[in-house]
Amino acid sequence: MATEKAVEKVASVEAPVVLVNSFDLTLDEYCLRLSADKVSPEMIGGFHHSQVASGKTSASSAAFAAAFEAFKKQPA
Repeated sequence: MATEKAVEKVASVEAPVVLVNSFDLTLDEYCLRLSADKVSPEMIGGFHHSQVASGKTSASSAAFAAAFEAFKKQPA
């Protein structure tokens, strides 16, 4: 009776839907995946160090990819 009405009330409430386009990766996970595709461990290590130094240890794969491309274009 009372519980049935409570259940009906809860069932009728719509929860907001949150769409997630991409999920965050840790920097270590991104670099591990990158090393499976790339054969430049020195560059990946330098990228990892620069990201840790700037405090970026979690981001989307696309954000890390853009940061890696920018890192590759920096002068040595």
